[in-house]
Amino acid sequence: MSKTIIAYDIFRKEWPILADKLNWRVSVYGLLKNSNKDILFQKNPQFDELNIPGGGVERGEDLSVALSREFLEETGYSVKPTRLLDVSQNLFTFDNQYFQNICIFYEVVTTSDKIIGIDKADGDSEAIVWLNKKNIQLKNIQPIFQNIIKQYLCL
Repeated sequence: MSKTIIAYDIFRKEWPILADKLNWRVSVYGLLKNSNKDILFQKNPQFDELNIPGGGVERGEDLSVALSREFLEETGYSVKPTRLLDVSQNLFTFDNQYFQNICIFYEVVTTSDKIIGIDKADGDSEAIVWLNKKNIQLKNIQPIFQNIIKQYLCL
């Protein structure tokens, strides 16, 4: 018998589901600071809050390759991971599917001065925002990213 767990949709509505209905998902995210120590956030058109750039790792894909691919698509910056910051989990529902998501967070640096445009075609990103530590309000950050922001910036 499977236990019931609570997953959340993008509007923070609770969905009680059986644990054996969960799909495994691994995602990787990167925290990028500029020379002014501002942090790069990404605006997803589906949410009012800001996100840390990143996303799902495809089967067989190297974590650093996935992070670089997702970061480039969502922000236009080419990056590489430099330091593992944290690993956490998130239980969520999307498109009538339920996920137990393993979230891997890295500090990243840019690998090129050239910035390409954001890939708006996939619908994941509409803009990027640089915020200084003193201007970051956790209520404006998507909930799954609030803990890593608190840890990383010692808020």
